[in-house]
Amino acid sequence: MASRPIVGASRLYLPRFEGPLDLSMKAVQLRSLLGRQQFNQVQLQRVQAAQQAEQEEAALDRRVDALIANAGGDIRATLPKIRALSPEHWKQWKDWFADYDRQEAE
Repeated sequence: MASRPIVGASRLYLPRFEGPLDLSMKAVQLRSLLGRQQFNQVQLQRVQAAQQAEQEEAALDRRVDALIANAGGDIRATLPKIRALSPEHWKQWKDWFADYDRQEAE
């Protein structure tokens, strides 16, 4: 009598046990994912800081423009107020007036 094959034997799956190599691969993958997440958080913080700096710079520009407008457009008269508000803007205007006065003198 010929032996009959077991029905469904081709579908029989043996349990797979994880070895040390499998566990170490999972650990490396997890570290990689955590590293990417931290990297993405750092990038997000940098973008947010850059946006905040741009907004602060725009607000400062508007305040300087308002000082100039309140003085009737006389920038030289507002230079001390601009200096108190923003030394960077004051230096730009001071240098611009120095160049302008030098060109006028020539």
